[in-house]
Amino acid sequence: MAVLVWPGSAREGLAKFRSNDASGFAAREIARLDARVPLAAGWRLWRLGETQIFRAEAGDSQPARICCHTAQDAGILKYPVDAALDRSTRLTWAWRADELPSKLREDFLPTHDYFSIAVEFDNGRDLTYMWSAALPEGKVFPCPLPWWDKRETHQVVRSDLAKLGVWLEEKQPVLDDYERAIGGEPPTRIVAVWLIAVSIFQKRKGICSFARIKLKSDKGEIFVGL
Repeated sequence: MAVLVWPGSAREGLAKFRSNDASGFAAREIARLDARVPLAAGWRLWRLGETQIFRAEAGDSQPARICCHTAQDAGILKYPVDAALDRSTRLTWAWRADELPSKLREDFLPTHDYFSIAVEFDNGRDLTYMWSAALPEGKVFPCPLPWWDKRETHQVVRSDLAKLGVWLEEKQPVLDDYERAIGGEPPTRIVAVWLIAVSIFQKRKGICSFARIKLKSDKGEIFVGL
């Protein structure tokens, strides 16, 4: 293995290296970088690193949306917010799952492949609302991954496979859900909304789209992009 280190952007370094690269690797990597689809405005990739899972789309008689296409990979897309959390707070969104990345229950580590939308709180915890292939709607469980099990809790919102391929409107009472799913002293603010796609365990493909994401309360609403 060879490691190249240079100042500046990846593309700038690859462009300089390309003239002496008989392997063609630099040219192929530049082409890959140039073909990347930009993220929707306001969203950014979280700690798991760069991925091509997420892309913004509009048209085709469908709402403006973020499409997630995962295949043997994982990614988290984050939208930072600063919203007070009270009894009136609701997370609302529309989604359409065309193909789930799991056919088995997702509350075990070897089968923990899924799509979800999550709310991150100011206490470092997050609650994700997920589509499940086999768990009942309303099921709550801690993330089965080490480290994540102390941070993340999942709540199944949909599991009716007959509704795959259909746009569904959702509305969740965030504070009520937090108290039921996590418990303890509740947080006071929501600091981010996440979109999560995982397919690294069973190596399957998954396709899902999200639209009209909002945080609503008696104090007003925050439009969370698409």
